[in-house]
Amino acid sequence: MRCAGRLGHRRDHPRQRHHRGLHLPNLQGEGAGPRLTEAVLFLDIDRVLLPIHDTTAWPDYTTIDSPYGDVPMSPRLLAAVGALPARIVYITDWQDNAKLLDVHLGRTDSEVVHRTSGDGWWKTRAVADYLAAHPDVGAVIHADDHLSIDDRENDLTHVAAHRPHLAVISEDGLTPEHVAVMEAFLAGFGRGSAA
Repeated sequence: MRCAGRLGHRRDHPRQRHHRGLHLPNLQGEGAGPRLTEAVLFLDIDRVLLPIHDTTAWPDYTTIDSPYGDVPMSPRLLAAVGALPARIVYITDWQDNAKLLDVHLGRTDSEVVHRTSGDGWWKTRAVADYLAAHPDVGAVIHADDHLSIDDRENDLTHVAAHRPHLAVISEDGLTPEHVAVMEAFLAGFGRGSAA
């Protein structure tokens, strides 16, 4: 299994600290600057929220209809992700169809970023554009099965800039360990931003 809570490879990044074998960001709010209060979860769907083959991580998988056919879904996983104290922004090839999962997340406030053309991976551009348009974002999680390709994880480090960030790389569906790492990251961010 991939490390449940991977950050950008730069271990010397000033916003990271080492904790129990995982590299987690330093969330104590270093330096002066605007108050950053929102956390955002950029969320892919296929092989992240919905596995393709491996339905062993959660005990309650069921099948739901989607515009792409029947797909396996864990109500417990979707409820856990929906309960995270972060703005959910779908970043997926499902595009606007992603909002069909909101009912399973128990959310009505999700957003979708849309594919654009240009250089590099479209999701890196979408994250950069979103963060530029939302300066209140103080912490970033990107859960995606494609972050390990090329230099995409390092690109996230660059795009996140001064913000604490967490790259969650799912092989075929988020596991309870992935969710626990996201919860710990967000709890740390909440403590740091409340100061």
